[in-house]
Amino acid sequence: YNIFVILSSFLGDTTILVASIKYNAISLHKIMVVVIQHLAVCDLITSCTYTIELIGYVSGWKELFNFYIYVGLYVYYFSLYTTFFLTAAITTMKLLTIKFPFRARIWTKSKGHLVCAIIWVTSLLYIVSWVVFFEIYLYSLWDEDWIYNVLAWLEIIIPLLTLLVVIFTSGWLIHEACKVVRQRGDRVRWEGLLTVIATAVVFTISVLPWIVALIAEKSEDRSLYYKLMYDVSYYTIRINVIANFFIYSLTVRSFRMFLFERLRLFKNAICCTTAVEPENIRMVQLRGPIRQEPVQPTIEAREQCETPM
Repeated sequence: YNIFVILSSFLGDTTILVASIKYNAISLHKIMVVVIQHLAVCDLITSCTYTIELIGYVSGWKELFNFYIYVGLYVYYFSLYTTFFLTAAITTMKLLTIKFPFRARIWTKSKGHLVCAIIWVTSLLYIVSWVVFFEIYLYSLWDEDWIYNVLAWLEIIIPLLTLLVVIFTSGWLIHEACKVVRQRGDRVRWEGLLTVIATAVVFTISVLPWIVALIAEKSEDRSLYYKLMYDVSYYTIRINVIANFFIYSLTVRSFRMFLFERLRLFKNAICCTTAVEPENIRMVQLRGPIRQEPVQPTIEAREQCETPM
């Protein structure tokens, strides 16, 4: 399962980045395309941590597995929380583009990158606080237990709040889209709306068991229910890493046509290399170049040439 997740993420997210940056193959609002690119980068970082964990665990390479425990695990949570914030950002931005369509026209890609940069910095500060207080300060001064309690509850509160924001903005988004169509008769880009709604649904399915497992972990009585939810969340949290490629393939027509065109070119390249058999090529080489016989002039052409001007 982990191998499938890693391969799907590397191929899918790389395709998303190439299609959106080089070929502009995702015909959505420009600020949403920027968030999609940052989500793809987060998924690639997460897949790298999965790769390190898998290689270290299967091969028994102790140093690599320790590197994952002390470094890779923090990188994983960094990309995970960044994904939470970016998912909440993409649903919120889509809602704002429907409520304020005229203002949304002047939003540029630089503003989208600025919002995403703030999200990256926020996630980084949260992870650095874990490293500083939990790994250094807490182990040296055991009297400061409240710092650990605050960070431990933030581990639950942050995903829970982002999930509530995603659910609330998605419901509001559907309401506003139906309102625009019913009252003003304007056209709504259902392509972008379906993309955001599908992203929100997959995000909810993948994150909700993990949040329940975190809440059960903080309880004093760790029952079988906690073990079950923890095992389920191990698999569901990885769905969000590989789902974006399939969502865009189904909902974004321009991205789907880009994939069909790339597959057609790849198929033609393979067919062109195998169309000429080696035996035919060898026969042509043995025969040598084809000599073209000189064309004899016709009788009418000779008479015209012999006739004096």
